[in-house]
Amino acid sequence: MSLLADLRAGIHGLQFTPPASWQLDADEDNLASFRDATHRVDWYLEFSPLIVDLSSRHDEVLREDLRHDTITVFESYFEIAKTESPVPPVEQSADIDAVTRETVHHLLTLPRTKRDPNWSPVVSIERATISDVPVLVVIHRLTYSAGDELIIGRIVISLEQGTVYLSALRRANMTGVRESLLVITRQQPGEDGDSGLSEISQAMIDDPALDEKFPDHPLSAIRGALRWALTTPLNLSIRTPLSPEPETPMALPRSGCSIIPPPRFRVCPAMASRMDSSLTPFIRATVPQGGSYGFDVWRVPSLSIKGQHAIQQLRRVAEEHMRDWGRDGDPAVEFEWAEHSIRDGLPGVSTYVSFHVNGHRNHAVANWFVDHDGTVFRVCMGGSISRSREELTTAVNDSTATWHRLPEDVRTRSPWWKLFAS
Repeated sequence: MSLLADLRAGIHGLQFTPPASWQLDADEDNLASFRDATHRVDWYLEFSPLIVDLSSRHDEVLREDLRHDTITVFESYFEIAKTESPVPPVEQSADIDAVTRETVHHLLTLPRTKRDPNWSPVVSIERATISDVPVLVVIHRLTYSAGDELIIGRIVISLEQGTVYLSALRRANMTGVRESLLVITRQQPGEDGDSGLSEISQAMIDDPALDEKFPDHPLSAIRGALRWALTTPLNLSIRTPLSPEPETPMALPRSGCSIIPPPRFRVCPAMASRMDSSLTPFIRATVPQGGSYGFDVWRVPSLSIKGQHAIQQLRRVAEEHMRDWGRDGDPAVEFEWAEHSIRDGLPGVSTYVSFHVNGHRNHAVANWFVDHDGTVFRVCMGGSISRSREELTTAVNDSTATWHRLPEDVRTRSPWWKLFAS
């Protein structure tokens, strides 16, 4: 399979033919890479079936999501590097006290995001357009340590069927040059270099005004390459851009109800095609990474719960579903539940489950409830543990409060107090 063939044919809703000056390195199902000697970067084309919502209405949420997700990517690169080149222990020495030894150990074994929670890999986030279609331009670091600085700049193009990323990548031949210049220019007579460096912020180091002084720095090269890509007429046509954010509450015919999803969540057609026909999956994505942040609404098929033991039956259904995750490959599934009345006293339970995906810890919160006619529904959100349980719970509860059954989906019913009294 060839991503380039798909893009030339416009299969994903975007048609693109790379410039002749790009030298092809690889062409796989969802990724193609090129060398660009003119702009001194490597270009990557990636297609993801996940939808990236770029609505300006949720700009603050988008920026926070980018901070979360780029940190995840940054820390994964750090762990890979640590695996490939194990860190030797810091030897005891009469010249190194215990505090200094611990500092050096943390410097070598912890990524900067762990050592400084206020630091972010994100360099810049800007909005732009290609052929009048809104896109997002994000520059962020993949690695950042002495002798190793890798930066990527992405043009994010959101489509109805997924997302295309046009990315420029460059690694530093020599690190610390921008930082050294700032130390020298700001250093006062008699000061040492360390005192000058402590007063320099990341924003000062990344200031575009320094690009002209350091044209070979990866940040300078990437900014120049992205500027060229956004201002030069490329052989690129966006055929099916992502439609504007739908009105809420959203009608979900698959699931027989309407709901207001949490901010930035969009229905994902690729996921829907692989799931139960009565489940509507949403995704909230930014940059490509191993995990994702999902939300779904499910009308549980072929199930009707009635009678005075509805809560106990609903709990068994929820628990059995969660246990299936363990049988699918994670025996360390942890499950909690609590009775939760959704509205009008209808039977409901809330559940929390934590589990592993590809070795990484994830968790999910869900509300399960029975409607008047005995039909069972679930509203669920899950993702990496970088999102707190409290955040998931609040979002699920807020969305559940907006849930309504579609009139055409409701079966003839008895009053609920009679339905559950037998």
